[in-house]
Amino acid sequence: MEEMKIRLTKADDVREFVRAARKCEFDVDISYERAVVDGKSIIGNFCFGSGSPADCKLPWRKSGISAEHAEVCGGSIKERFVL
Repeated sequence: MEEMKIRLTKADDVREFVRAARKCEFDVDISYERAVVDGKSIIGNFCFGSGSPADCKLPWRKSGISAEHAEVCGGSIKERFVL
């Protein structure tokens, strides 16, 4: 599992994040305080509000995905949204 802190400040950031997350063949979980939402859900991501730092978890090892695929998917998220 890979974990990182992200911040989505604008509606366009949320749309781009969801677009990148949907390319992943594994779950993308976003948590803020005690709430956890599916990172591939645009409505779930809008619930956190703009600018709130959140935890992003990519449990790709649990799903049997190759490290190469995980790096491509996770890399697009990391380069744009990680704090």
